[in-house]
Amino acid sequence: MQYTTLQDAADHDELQILDFDEGSTEIWYQRPELFGRVAGFAKDPDIEIDINDLSKTHILLGSVCEADPERLYGLLQGERWSPNGEARDLIRSKGLRHTSMSVGDIVVNYQGTHIVDSVGFKTLG
Repeated sequence: MQYTTLQDAADHDELQILDFDEGSTEIWYQRPELFGRVAGFAKDPDIEIDINDLSKTHILLGSVCEADPERLYGLLQGERWSPNGEARDLIRSKGLRHTSMSVGDIVVNYQGTHIVDSVGFKTLG
């Protein structure tokens, strides 16, 4: 079954490890044209992330209940949440090209805006 939302992944999770019930934590994946250039060792200094308008550099994948960025990073690896390509249509429908959370992707929760950096997360605001 193909997912149309992140919540579909939780609904079809036989191991019940995915806490993707809709919530207030936002998951933003970097735009394909900026992939690998917004954070980490290959960060382009000319690209600025506006935490008040993430849509300039990122695309909203969805909102979930889980708030811990480190846990979300693990859960959003392709082999965990889309082991058989179930997220392919969802990813494409959003204009994205990557399934696994990667360096440069963002988690926004009650504690702030957190970007995946070369090692762990960096808080932007």
